[in-house]
Amino acid sequence: FFFLMIRRPPRSTQSRSSAASDVYKRQVLDCSLQLFAEYPSSMGHEYHIILEELVNAAIESDFLDIAKRGIKSLTVKFGRDNIKVAKLAANYFESNGEENEASRLHDKLSALNKLDLKIQKRKLAFMKTRGTAQEYIEGLNNLLKDNMNDTETWLELGLVYLNNLSWSRALYSYEQVILITPSLLYAYVRIAEILYTLGSSENLYQARNYLCYAIIHDQEITRALWTLFAVCRAIERSGRSDNKNSYLLQVTIYFLQFKTLALSEEVEAVL
Repeated sequence: FFFLMIRRPPRSTQSRSSAASDVYKRQVLDCSLQLFAEYPSSMGHEYHIILEELVNAAIESDFLDIAKRGIKSLTVKFGRDNIKVAKLAANYFESNGEENEASRLHDKLSALNKLDLKIQKRKLAFMKTRGTAQEYIEGLNNLLKDNMNDTETWLELGLVYLNNLSWSRALYSYEQVILITPSLLYAYVRIAEILYTLGSSENLYQARNYLCYAIIHDQEITRALWTLFAVCRAIERSGRSDNKNSYLLQVTIYFLQFKTLALSEEVEAVL
C-alpha cells in the first residue's frame, strides 16, 4: 500500500524544518489525502491498520487535524476504551497542548495495563516534562518495584539523581545497572565519575579500577580515558600515589595526546 512508501527522516534530524523532515511531512499529507479519499470497505481490514500508522505519522509531523480525523474514525470503529485508540488520543492531546486530557488518559491506561512497560514509561515521560522531579523519581521507583531488572529505568533513575546531586543514590542506581547488564561499560564510567566527585583515597582507587575495566574492554571510550587521567592526577595530588598510578597516568597522557592529534588531523583534512 501507498503508506508503506513513507520514509521517515533520519533519527539524527534535529530540525523539523530540515529537507528530510519536509519531504516526510509532504508524504504524510499526500498519503492522508489518498487514504481519506478511498472508501474504507475497498481496503477491508487493512484500512484501519494503515489509518493507525497514519495517525502516528501525522502527530509526529504536527498535522494534528489529520490525526484528529483519524482518531475519530478509529474511535467509531473500536470504541474509546480500545487501548490503541486511547494511546493515540493521549499522544494527540500531548501534541495539542491539552495536558489535562493527556494526563487523564495516561492515568487510565496505566491503571488498566500495569504490566505493560511501554504504557508505564510513556506516562513517566509525560510526568517528566510536566511534573516535579520528586514525582518523577517516585514514579521511576514505583516502576522498578515490579520491574527490578529493567536496565533502562535504572539508568534514567541514576541520571535524575545525578541531576539532583544525590550522589549516593545515583551510585546505587548505576551499581544495579552493572549487576543486570555487566557489559554496559557506560555505567562503569558513570560510577567512576561519581566516586571521583565524592573524593577520598578509597573512592579514587575504586574509580580507577572501574575505569581500567571499562578501558580494557573498549579502548575507544575517550570519556573513560579523560576520567582516568583526572582520577590518577587526584591520587597523585593526595600523596598516596603508587607505581601503578604513575604508570597509568603516563599511559593515559600518551593515548589522550594521540587521540587529540588524530582528531586534529581529521578536522584539518576536512578543512
